[in-house]
Amino acid sequence: MSTIELSHIGRKIEYLVSRYANDKIKIPQHQRNANVWTEVKRKLFIDSCKRNMPSPSILIYTDENDEQWIEDGLQRVTTLKYFIQDKFADSSNRKYSEWSELEKFRFGNYEIIVVEYSGATEEERVMIFDRFQNGTPLKTGERLHALSYVPLVKFTKEMFMKYINSDGIETRGKYLDRAQLVWGAIKCDNTDKRYDELLKLVALINGIVHGWKSCKGITKSYEELNETLMKPINNEMRDKAEQVIKELFLIYEEADVRYPLHGKKHLNVQKNIGNFTGAIVYSLKMFPDDWERLHNGWVDFLVCYRKDNSLLETKIKKNVADCRNWTEGRWETTYKHVFNVAGPSEHTKSSPSEDSDEDE
Repeated sequence: MSTIELSHIGRKIEYLVSRYANDKIKIPQHQRNANVWTEVKRKLFIDSCKRNMPSPSILIYTDENDEQWIEDGLQRVTTLKYFIQDKFADSSNRKYSEWSELEKFRFGNYEIIVVEYSGATEEERVMIFDRFQNGTPLKTGERLHALSYVPLVKFTKEMFMKYINSDGIETRGKYLDRAQLVWGAIKCDNTDKRYDELLKLVALINGIVHGWKSCKGITKSYEELNETLMKPINNEMRDKAEQVIKELFLIYEEADVRYPLHGKKHLNVQKNIGNFTGAIVYSLKMFPDDWERLHNGWVDFLVCYRKDNSLLETKIKKNVADCRNWTEGRWETTYKHVFNVAGPSEHTKSSPSEDSDEDE
């Protein structure tokens, strides 16, 4: 356990804005787009500061190079900077330059509590951010977006989404183009307000990388994902995960050759992990040496579904009322309905790597 140094300091607005404007307080890659608050929220925050009302604290992490990173409170600091730069007016429609010197003096000396800490491990940073947010109703996708540097989220973005690489350059995920062909548009930025698509893809990658042996596989539960968020993903695990991703897309692509998709509706159905994708990944992880059977079976089913979409109700959704959530039971039940089998226990062919928990 590391020794975490912590302080709670009242910082004046003029101090915070000066450090932020001069790049003394840095922005993590996942928070590069700071223009999220509406003008109404900005004006309300400025009004609170002007009236000397309390405001939430700001969380800043100091790394081993003594560089400071804002982990919570970016919208507040950005709002202060933009207001002082006359980029918007206050609630009485007056810009900062129109304020009296006394108003500016009082505003600049308004203090916000800044929680500054250092000496934490990556895992502890995740815990600190999570606990710091306890009083804030963040959705699971938003929490994952704020933790973009952890292995599971980072790998997800590298595979399926647009992301900012270590050089600060926007980069397309390795399989983003193929994913968009079989799933349709994927929101990779702040247009996905609650980061729901990020959550779904992290859930999928969790199943692809870690499987169902020592974790919950494909799950949208933050408590369950939190068990694997910080687990390292080494090169061998990456290679195995990419093999499953390739096999998943090969199944969809072959079905498309045999019976092309018609309309956005089918793409959306395929994009819903709870329909096909989750069960396909489950079967690929449970029977890694049974590719030919799984490939042919899933392609045949997808082609049949495209010809008669009532199969979605009769084969996929039938009898899964008791496992609506993304649990192992749902994927196993769906797999059994499509293949008309009793379950994984009645199939042989499991590779040694799946019998052991080495890559799980």
